Amino acid sequence: MNIIAFETANTFSPQAGTFKNIMDDDKKAGFVGLIQFGKDASDHLKVKRSELYNMTAEKQLDYVEKWFLLKTKN
Repeated sequence: MNIIAFETANTFSPQAGTFKNIMDDDKKAGFVGLIQFGKDASDHLKVKRSELYNMTAEKQLDYVEKWFLLKTKN
């Protein structure tokens, strides 16, 4: 919870981050969500940042879990 609080400036918003200023999944710049997913992370998870942006926090937590599971396997 502390990581999500920090990454979202205590808003716990799935729309937190700089991606909302760009809204272009093809660009490298911009981070979004509960743990600030970037382009590389979203590509690995096979989800677009715009999709993450439009998810509820509860749904985005599924991708947070997938990301941490992926990182612990490598």
